[in-house]
Amino acid sequence: MKADIGRRIKIIRNILNLTQKEFANALHIDDSNVRKWESGKVLPNAEKLLIMKEKFKININWLLTGEGEMFIKEEEKIEDKERDYKKEILEILEREDEEKVKALAEFLKRAWASQEQLSLEKSSEKIKTEKK
Repeated sequence: MKADIGRRIKIIRNILNLTQKEFANALHIDDSNVRKWESGKVLPNAEKLLIMKEKFKININWLLTGEGEMFIKEEEKIEDKERDYKKEILEILEREDEEKVKALAEFLKRAWASQEQLSLEKSSEKIKTEKK
């Protein structure tokens, strides 16, 4: 298992066209750590895995198991966050009674209408300023 993860780290590093030193510098570690990972002697800790994910868009599932895509696509990350927010909102709404949900829906409708009106007013002001 360690050797497989180390091999995948080396594959990623080579695809990114980075030396062990450059890869290590990006992760704020000594290059001896990268050598140990790639040789299968040691596994990267959770913090370093998360840094790799953020810096290089590495799919941690692929790194650990070899399954899935090697890199995370930006649109997938955005869709996942949107699904998480929607799921969280739905879970909150399911716990509330019908009257609170209706009141929230009305509040949101008014807020969005006010926001649209404000946006229109700002656009109108901008047009007036540009004409002067």
